[in-house]
Amino acid sequence: MTVTGLLRCLLAANTDLKVEEAYYWCYSQHLALSYFDHPPMVAWLIALFSPLGHHPLFVRLPAILLFAASGWLIFDTLRRLWDDQVARTGLILQSLLPAFHWYSMVILPDAPLMFFWTLGMWASVRLILEERPQWWWIIGLATGLGMDSKYPAVLIPVGAFLACWALRKPRSLWLGPSMWAGALVALALFSPVVYWNFTHDFASFRFQGSERFQESTGETQKMASLIYPAVMLGPLLYLAGPVVLYSAGRRRHTSAVIGLCWTLPFLALMLWVSSQRLVNINWPLPGYLGFLLLLAPWIQGASWRWLLVYPSAIFSLLPFYALVSPMGVANRGDDINQWAPMTAEARRIQKNMSRPDQTFFLGYGYQAASQLAYAGVPLDQVVSVNALGMRALAFDYWTPPYRFVGWDAVIVSYSRVKANGQWHPQYQPDLALLKNTFERVDGPYELVVNRGGERLRLYSYWRGYGYRGTPR
Repeated sequence: MTVTGLLRCLLAANTDLKVEEAYYWCYSQHLALSYFDHPPMVAWLIALFSPLGHHPLFVRLPAILLFAASGWLIFDTLRRLWDDQVARTGLILQSLLPAFHWYSMVILPDAPLMFFWTLGMWASVRLILEERPQWWWIIGLATGLGMDSKYPAVLIPVGAFLACWALRKPRSLWLGPSMWAGALVALALFSPVVYWNFTHDFASFRFQGSERFQESTGETQKMASLIYPAVMLGPLLYLAGPVVLYSAGRRRHTSAVIGLCWTLPFLALMLWVSSQRLVNINWPLPGYLGFLLLLAPWIQGASWRWLLVYPSAIFSLLPFYALVSPMGVANRGDDINQWAPMTAEARRIQKNMSRPDQTFFLGYGYQAASQLAYAGVPLDQVVSVNALGMRALAFDYWTPPYRFVGWDAVIVSYSRVKANGQWHPQYQPDLALLKNTFERVDGPYELVVNRGGERLRLYSYWRGYGYRGTPR
């Protein structure tokens, strides 16, 4: 774990931030009890390490440390359920499979969610094996802090309840005073998010709830939800999944019951959601943690089963290899490298404006706005499409665009390369809207950046003169 942790630190220190990471770094510069599209834990963690600086390593360090701590919890959980050999297998699987490895060094809300989910799983095993109801306090702690990370953590106690019920544990163990005390701990820890939503028209709850199901989703996207697990676990382990679940169901061993209770309910929920809309590739991650409790002893049961793991491990490492070794073929999925030139050109354009001290920056989409801010543009000079009267996620709650009425602007958007070699705008700029929002608009001015001998990204710039304010 020490060696792999050092390797993750080395890689984190030598790559730029993903667009989402830059966005959550902006969170940390606007500390609040919660945010429009996510709870606040990711911002709090980044801010906790901010005295070290805002180098990518320090921004990502919480994710690396939480991943290491999750590894210890998985090892100890499997050691208590089985033995040291199975525990080592589980630790190796956690380090190799894409579902876990890909999130081991990027600071996203999933990093703390997976740690607190693992903590809740570990505490529930202690609860069942030791039959000590005091472990509900830790489950409540994991639930509350997990919900401060991502809302699905509200389901952490479900695995513990189902396992106690399936194993016919005394009701005093899972419906006694300690359980209710744990629930109060969870509610207390989650109360800042509830308060923020109460004072902001429940914006985050609505966005992550009903509005998610109102998003347009085609049948092809719904089918993609069923393919994503093959990416996250590897195709061979994905195909072996039903065998692993069936084998655990037949065994009725305590460890098998616990693993099933921590796997099937959450993945069944994701299966239902996939019938309604696209399930993003990272949403089922907590269910894979429960599956790890079943997969580790199954892999350990026969040496040939490791052959199913090797392709997943190779596939898991390829994206990291592509980050440090320029590969043009990987450019279509690269949202990490070569962001600095975008901001450098935007700053150059600003300096050449007639009123550079009264020129703000408008990132077309939260991605461009976040990268501008992280690369050094003062936060109070960056807005997103909220300046055009459009929703801009958390940027809606930060610098108000009306401050810049009468100012000029540098407007920035970008495009990626599609499979057919054509440019695909991350957000298609509405030129009519831009011209209606400013007295005059010049552009676009374009900058192409390459990586691995092929085109990576197209940055487009407009000069806006005389901002009129947010259109009605």
